[in-house]
Amino acid sequence: MAIKLVAADMDGTLITNNQELTSRTERAVRDICDRGIIFILNTGRSNSESELYYGCLPMEYSIFANGTYILNLKTGECPYYLPIDIEDARRIYDIYARFDCLIFIQGDHWVYTVEGAEEKCRRFPEYIEGLATIDLPYRYERDLGEFINKRKDPVEKFHVSFISHEEAEEAYRILSQLPFAVVWCGKYCVEVSNPRADKGLALKWLGEKLGIRREEIMAIGDSGNDRSMIEYAGVGVAMGNSPDSIKEIADHVVPSNAEEGAAWALEHLI
Repeated sequence: MAIKLVAADMDGTLITNNQELTSRTERAVRDICDRGIIFILNTGRSNSESELYYGCLPMEYSIFANGTYILNLKTGECPYYLPIDIEDARRIYDIYARFDCLIFIQGDHWVYTVEGAEEKCRRFPEYIEGLATIDLPYRYERDLGEFINKRKDPVEKFHVSFISHEEAEEAYRILSQLPFAVVWCGKYCVEVSNPRADKGLALKWLGEKLGIRREEIMAIGDSGNDRSMIEYAGVGVAMGNSPDSIKEIADHVVPSNAEEGAAWALEHLI
């Protein structure tokens, strides 16, 4: 069955570890769009972190914050929104605060973090190993604890980087006992969302809105937070840099993000 919609993760998938959308990948996206295929981002990032990339791609919709919300990029309409209640967000923050970690809180389609995060991140493996960057449009708070305690509006997602995989595992164990969506994002990061926020469910909702069947969807990803959309899509694609647990559920495994594997998938699997 012909593919009518492609959903791609960003970090570790569509862009390189240097945060680059290569000319080959951009061209591959434009080529499928020229053929009438819909392309969307399905990312853990917020809208503000993604604008630099989707601004140069021909897209109408995208899914953000691990399936928390969907935006119409042309009108700004948000037809799908599943945030974390602020009281629950405070509980989640208090658990994270027990650990040596760097906390990023998504809210209002932006990302909030602590002042001095640019310096602090140099201690964390995710940044030391070049798996993430802090050169993004964040909003900085002097005290995140005070920020979350005073905030009245819900938040969209927590993305938290740990000093070691062992610390991340312990946080994951504790958080998984609570009624939230808790997923790995790489080896050192644990993300928390509304329990109904899920990349696969959001993709299903958008596909149905657009009249596109599951069999007509391709999803490309690399990490634990991509599992549900890879499993849902008619064609699930895992990047070469994915852990084995993600490769095992995919229909295809393509080259890594460093080797422009997402472009390869668009060029050869559609």
